[in-house]
Amino acid sequence: MSAPRPYISSGHMLERPPISARIRYFIDDLYIFLGLYVVSFFSLNASLAAQNSQFNVQNINNTQLHRPRWGSSTGGSGSGGGGGGGGGGGGPGGPGKRLGGSGAGLTKRIGRVDDIRGPEYGIDGRIEDEVDMIPIFCISPLPCLGSMGFGKMDVPTCSLAVWMFSFPLLAIIWFRTIFNFQLSIIFLPELSTELPARIPTYCIMGTSTPTDNAEWSRLITRIFNSLPEINTSRYPTPKDSLAAISKIIDHTQLALNATEAQIDTLCAEAIKYNFATVCVRPNFVSRTVQQLKDTGVGVTCVIGFHEGTYGTAANVSETQAALRDGATELDMVLNYQLLKRLDYAAVYENILAVRKASKPTPDTDHGSSNNIVLKVILETSQLTRAQIVSGCVVSCSAGADFVKTSTGFNGPGATVEDVATMRAVCEAMGNRVKVKASGGVRTAEDCIRMIRAGAERIGTSSGVKIVSELGGKEVATQKEARTSRRPLRPAMHKSNKRKITHEQFSELNDGIDVDTSKPTAVFTPRGGRSYTLSVALPGSIIANAQSHDQKTFLAGSIARALAVFCVDEVVIFEDDVRQRQSNAHYDLSKDEYTAYSDPSHFLAHVLSYLETPPYLRKFLFPMHKNLRTAGTLPSLDMPHHIRANESCEYREGVTVPANEEHGFGQSNAENHHNQHKRKKGKKNMEEGVQDTVMSYTLVDTGLPNKVCIPHIPVPENTRVTVKLCSSEDPSQGAEVVSPSTPREEMGYYWGYSVRCCDSLSDVFTECPFDGGYDLSFGTSERGSPLSQVITEGVPNFEHLIVVFGGVAGLEVAVKADKELLARGLRPETVGNMFDYWVNVLPGQGSRTIRTEEAVWLGLMGLRGVVEKNGS
Repeated sequence: MSAPRPYISSGHMLERPPISARIRYFIDDLYIFLGLYVVSFFSLNASLAAQNSQFNVQNINNTQLHRPRWGSSTGGSGSGGGGGGGGGGGGPGGPGKRLGGSGAGLTKRIGRVDDIRGPEYGIDGRIEDEVDMIPIFCISPLPCLGSMGFGKMDVPTCSLAVWMFSFPLLAIIWFRTIFNFQLSIIFLPELSTELPARIPTYCIMGTSTPTDNAEWSRLITRIFNSLPEINTSRYPTPKDSLAAISKIIDHTQLALNATEAQIDTLCAEAIKYNFATVCVRPNFVSRTVQQLKDTGVGVTCVIGFHEGTYGTAANVSETQAALRDGATELDMVLNYQLLKRLDYAAVYENILAVRKASKPTPDTDHGSSNNIVLKVILETSQLTRAQIVSGCVVSCSAGADFVKTSTGFNGPGATVEDVATMRAVCEAMGNRVKVKASGGVRTAEDCIRMIRAGAERIGTSSGVKIVSELGGKEVATQKEARTSRRPLRPAMHKSNKRKITHEQFSELNDGIDVDTSKPTAVFTPRGGRSYTLSVALPGSIIANAQSHDQKTFLAGSIARALAVFCVDEVVIFEDDVRQRQSNAHYDLSKDEYTAYSDPSHFLAHVLSYLETPPYLRKFLFPMHKNLRTAGTLPSLDMPHHIRANESCEYREGVTVPANEEHGFGQSNAENHHNQHKRKKGKKNMEEGVQDTVMSYTLVDTGLPNKVCIPHIPVPENTRVTVKLCSSEDPSQGAEVVSPSTPREEMGYYWGYSVRCCDSLSDVFTECPFDGGYDLSFGTSERGSPLSQVITEGVPNFEHLIVVFGGVAGLEVAVKADKELLARGLRPETVGNMFDYWVNVLPGQGSRTIRTEEAVWLGLMGLRGVVEKNGS
């Protein structure tokens, strides 16, 4: 008899089921009892069971066998590959052999079954295989009658046994109804393919919840194997699209730099278009609740956003704070790193803790609703299909009301395949959990596709655009011809353009055609360039920011400036006397959180992360506390951040093991090997495989298939730049080139490199370019106006560097640099170490210009010099 477990109803944890549910349990169990009671008369009557089988015949003379299936009156020996001989009249049977035995006695019988219990039972009467099982229900305190040997009794004894268990069975049903005893099941490995269509798998499992990872794994495996073929257009489009879709949209604003004015606008739009909720970060919940009071629009707060790496205590604390502020719904990020490590129990406890914490208390119940809706975000772009199924199963079991696709900050977002899979799992679990699609849903067509795939809630920041596109029309009928099964990855785009261009279109606005195209979205190479532009700045600017979010946003602002002005190198130096905790060279291996202990490391870490193409980050950047909010920063979207469906002869990639499959389909080396392996003998084949592995290195470049390059002696997960032999057909092979090759040969801006230095002097002495920097600019309020310097003329250069100071300027960097002091340089003469000592904005309206602002101003002021004077 298992202990009572919590009962989940409408998002609340109850000590036991309500009276209505208990009455329903009683009726269900009564039907089960009557079924077992009636069936037992037939299944335990040996003579009747034997007579009902018209196929149970002997080999000799082909005569019909009218005797009990469990043996004759004298007993029998084991026969062939079956179990032991049946007992006759209650006597024991012979031992027999499990595999290929040749026991003496009765000849082998043929027919539907040799033993009514089936070959899945061992000699001890226990079921040996529990895979692909169908249910036979019984009450948990009552053992299986077959396992107790009642199958070997004669008819009077069996009838007596039935009556012996009748009264205890009725009593158990009654007590279960009162005390909520758990339902357990016995499985038989038959008809597994018919199971999903007949009964939800979670209903089979009853109300019992797995207690360890092994039990979770078995449950998840059963659910996964029971899923039907995914159909991405199974569900109908709402008849009144405009009204129906508006009511399922969560109008979202989760940007790290969102302002109160933006939140107020978001709320006004939600009221105007009657959206379901407004989804915001915790710091805006209180303001949002005030704006939406008595409007019928709910307030959703994100929990553990967006990486999902927060501990249970932090999630619970955030949940309680959100409820106190008046949130009506919670969007919690599942810790998908634990899910990938198969630690299902920890994931379950994390979600369950938030579910329990969401139960309203006197200080959190604002009278609007007692049901706090919990949505669990899986971040499907980071998971395989099996992991998505696992996350759904655990979330449903922990009491989630919705499972949600993604945060929108990590990967491509929702896909119809993921939505359809999640909906199928929720239906298999049978507890009415719904699906929310979010991330990348920007148009009415996207919204309709998600709904047809199974989404019942849409999370988007483009709610107004979607409703405007609908305009009261049924847009679904315009796309009926669309196939229901879409490819997991887009097909390779065969255009000769560097990047997919935005569709050129005009819209009528007061009789004037407005061109809304973006020519800058197409990167057009203008010929190779050899000159470089570098920027140096101190890491101490991170220490001047107070919170982690502010530090991250500051780093993101600098990264945007570097990308916009095509900076090739960024140098981060120390400008104080504090000793660095690591060596002079940047080390990404630091595991500790360094936003406060080592600001330079933190800045370099975030800048490196943002410069890396998104499809490579999972290989090169493991989960780290420094990056927990980096996904909220604006994308740099540089030329080397190439999509899978874009064409370019250069791509960034990472080396992967030869036997590892990243993406879909085989690699080029594997295809080449498979074309010839049939022509080889076994020995030659093994040698061929070894030669293939040693002769090639596989590189994941974000394409559906891995790219094959000549073998290079580098470790796995090493970032490389490759040049494809054909941008139209990557399978023709590629070669590794220097990261500067795309810039030098074609003129592509190919991102920036990050370098760390211990002092200001090291910025110049450790320069990676031959001959060093031949033109340098230092910035200070005490310098000459930049416009005046440019007017006087600036020489041509090969490698230009612009150096910015920290809060106290470059003067303090000289004071902390022993090398410069030894050479006679003083803070007041720091300008002498640069070719030009400039003020980027004379006559400023603010007392101070922050370093991140000076970076934008300085690079903008020097833009003409860079383009005109670069050699």
